[in-house]
Amino acid sequence: MSKKITLITGASSGIGLELAWICARNNHNLLLIARHEDKLQELAKAIKEKYRVSVDYLSYDLNKVESAQAIYNYCQGKDLFVNVLINNAGFGDWRKFIDSDIQRQLDMINVNISSLVYLSHLFLKDMKNNGGGKIMNMASAAAFQPGPLMSVYYALKAFVLPFREAVPNE
Repeated sequence: MSKKITLITGASSGIGLELAWICARNNHNLLLIARHEDKLQELAKAIKEKYRVSVDYLSYDLNKVESAQAIYNYCQGKDLFVNVLINNAGFGDWRKFIDSDIQRQLDMINVNISSLVYLSHLFLKDMKNNGGGKIMNMASAAAFQPGPLMSVYYALKAFVLPFREAVPNE
C-alpha cells in the first residue's frame, strides 16, 4: 500500500511554512515543495526532530509548469499517495500594470494558476482512484475585489476561488 502524505507547495516561508508545522503536529507525513532547498532542508530536519513524522522535500520552481509533472512522477516513483494537496505557492507584484515587467506577470500566472491547476488535476485522479483525499487551493481576500497596483495578482486569486469551489461539485 502506498504511503500517505501531505504535499505543501510554497512550504519554505509564510503560510506554507506554518501549514507544514500544523500538519506535522497533526501527524501528517510531508512532502514539502519550494525553490529554496536550504530552507526546506532546515525545515524538514526541525519537523522530523520535533514530531517524528516523515518529511521529504523537493526544490522546484513552480514557475516552470513542467515542475508539476516532475513532482507527480517523484511521488509515483516513491509509491507516495498524496491524500492531502495544499497548493499554497504564489507571489505578487506591486506596481502599475503598464510599468510592470511582463515576464514577471507571466511567471506569476504560472505559479499562482498554471501549476495549481496542473497539480490539482494530476493528484485528484489518484485521490478518486484511492477512495478520496483533500485539496486546499489557497486564495485570499484579493479574490473578492479589484486590486490597483496588483491587478494580475488579484485577478489570479479571483480565478482560484471559483475553481476551488467548482471542482468538488464535479
